[in-house]
Amino acid sequence: MMSLPQWRNWQTRTVQSRVLITRVWVQLPPAALMEKSQKILKGNLRHIQSKKGWFMGYFVKSPPPFKTSDFEVKWGKHRKGEKCKNFKANKKAVSVVILIYGKLEMEFKPNQRMILEHEGDYVWWDRRVFHRWRVVENSLIITIRWPSLPDDQISSL
Repeated sequence: MMSLPQWRNWQTRTVQSRVLITRVWVQLPPAALMEKSQKILKGNLRHIQSKKGWFMGYFVKSPPPFKTSDFEVKWGKHRKGEKCKNFKANKKAVSVVILIYGKLEMEFKPNQRMILEHEGDYVWWDRRVFHRWRVVENSLIITIRWPSLPDDQISSL
C-alpha cells in the first residue's frame, strides 16, 4: 500500500508577469516535522515600524523575514477621503490590492476606474501601469508588490 504524503505545499512561479500556482506534494520524515530549529514569529502589525503601512520589503529596517527583496507587503488601514493625488507606477514590479473591508476606488491611466467594494475584491496590475487611489469608505487593504526593488517607483502628473 502506498504511503500518503504528510505535508503539502503550494509552489508559486511568475511567468511573463502571471502568477502560476502548482500543488506540490513533499514527503517529509517525522524528524523533519519536529525539528527544534524552526523559527515561528507571532505579533501584531501595529508594533512593527513601517513605511506608510509597508512592513515587508527591501526598505524595512527589521531583520528577516520582514526585510526581503522578493516582495513588499502593505497593511493599509485608510479613512474615508484619503487619496493618492499623483499617478505612480513601478518600472519592474507588479502589484495586487485586496480589499478586506470598506470601499476603494482605483484609477488607472489613461481613463479606467475600478471600485473595490466587496470583501475579497482585488485588482492586479502590471509594471509601468500608472495608478492612484481614493478611499470611498473607511477601508482595510492588503497590497502585495513583487519584486521589492529600490528606486522602482516613478511618478506622473
